[in-house]
Amino acid sequence: MPYSTLIFDLDGTLSDPALGVVRCTNFALTSFDLPPRADHEITQHIGPPLEHTLALLSASDDEAHIAALAARYRERYAELGFQENTPYPGVRETLAALKRRGSRLGVRTSKLRHNAIKTLEMFNLIPFLDFISEPTATETKSQQLRELLHDKTIDP
Repeated sequence: MPYSTLIFDLDGTLSDPALGVVRCTNFALTSFDLPPRADHEITQHIGPPLEHTLALLSASDDEAHIAALAARYRERYAELGFQENTPYPGVRETLAALKRRGSRLGVRTSKLRHNAIKTLEMFNLIPFLDFISEPTATETKSQQLRELLHDKTIDP
């Protein structure tokens, strides 16, 4: 195999998070008397950091307000939203096959680590993973990947 380590994104690669993301986003927005958004308005922003998406959808640049929106989103996500993820067909079998070939497998996600772990546990994917990486609040996915590529001590 040409690569010894393979890094997967969680949302949109291993699982479809759309239902939970839409419901959690609208929960956060309506909690602050903002109008709910249509599914397509929300799902087009799956991937970037949550705070960035909530700033766009709420049309706010008030950091305290965005942090409060994110807290409400995460409140629902931790209770219900993670359960609204759906694994893509064949993901478990693919990870199992890659692991049998000797690949080192990891997940890089914008989610908080404990929420990513709950989702991965729900799909029984943890046994195939050597590490799970989450970004800092201000770190982009590309910055996170750059750091992972230079980190020789990645552990789960």
